[in-house]
Amino acid sequence: MGLGNELHIAVMPGDGIGLEVMPPCLDLLKILERDIGGFALGYEHLEAGANLYRRTGNAMTDATVKRAGAADAILLGAMGLPDVRRPDGREIAPQVDQRA
Repeated sequence: MGLGNELHIAVMPGDGIGLEVMPPCLDLLKILERDIGGFALGYEHLEAGANLYRRTGNAMTDATVKRAGAADAILLGAMGLPDVRRPDGREIAPQVDQRA
């Protein structure tokens, strides 16, 4: 856990609908934090996914992997876009790549 009773959450909204649902998800977590009490949530927003791949050729940077690994938890949105593919045709899915 982070300092004291604060949890450090790595937030990766991802692509497409992930970008749409992350703000209400964070709003809900703020309500829970307020209503339950006794803990605090600190967020670090990190970029990963097909949009990043489209711009840079890399779906998730080493720095993002390291920062997410140091977090207490990762809040991961949907990643990938149907029209963004690797040269071999595979969909961009850094959340799956990290599990390997």
